[in-house]
Amino acid sequence: MIEVDRGRAMGDAERGSLDRGVYLAQLLVPFLMPWIFFVGRLWLGAPSGWLSGPGLLLIGPPMAIALGIPVIVSLRDRGAYSRRRGERGYTVASLVTWAALLAGALTVTDAGAPRMPTSVLGVWTGGAVSEVASQYLFFICVVAAVVAWATALVLAIRGVFVAHRNA
Repeated sequence: MIEVDRGRAMGDAERGSLDRGVYLAQLLVPFLMPWIFFVGRLWLGAPSGWLSGPGLLLIGPPMAIALGIPVIVSLRDRGAYSRRRGERGYTVASLVTWAALLAGALTVTDAGAPRMPTSVLGVWTGGAVSEVASQYLFFICVVAAVVAWATALVLAIRGVFVAHRNA
């Protein structure tokens, strides 16, 4: 008699849909993340400062290019492209990058803001989270985002080499 592990099969299907969702979302994130990071702060209640205007224009394009590099590399992976889903490690690294950038958008302080607190997190807590605490949290978010981005890039490059080797 053959036993079927239904829980395992369901987990594989869920993982496949997560990989597929991230693979499709990665096409939009490089363009949306700078807007969320800089202008989204205003929608969430943070005061307007240099991050809202000049920050978007000066830092937004390099951010979009940096976020787009792993995407362009992963699209060169013929196996992933034909399956319309990336590998598990690439999916996790991409999600961590995006989550760290979103958390960074909540904790970044704006030096040009007219009043305290200057981070979204500070505004939401009524100033209970100080500007210094927000800066430390932002630093942690940036480090996590950079490490996860580098990991995603390395895994995308590895996927391309594996795909070309197997072709």
